[in-house]
Amino acid sequence: MKHIRHLAAALLFITGLLHFIPLFIRFDDPDTFPMLLFGLGYLIVAYLLFENKAVGVFCGVILPLIGVGAAFIKIGFKNWDPLLQLMIAIDVVVVVCCVLLLNRKRYGQ
Repeated sequence: MKHIRHLAAALLFITGLLHFIPLFIRFDDPDTFPMLLFGLGYLIVAYLLFENKAVGVFCGVILPLIGVGAAFIKIGFKNWDPLLQLMIAIDVVVVVCCVLLLNRKRYGQ
């Protein structure tokens, strides 16, 4: 389980950094500031997962799901660029990892 937790933390760290890229590419875009906030949130959750804090696992499910939902609702599927597709793919893997961690803790395995 330690490997899964570290994988989720590393992926959250990477996608947290990726959320800062639009700040340098399209500074005037209104979606840049919310992405920056999500990036900061992802970095915090990655730290919590690296430190093996239980709240990190819960936030590792909730925050990426909110991000994916916002991508579908706010940006729309037609406007996805390759960077956003990469971030969403990472979010899906992180959610799966954190759900596995939650199930292991829940059933005592």
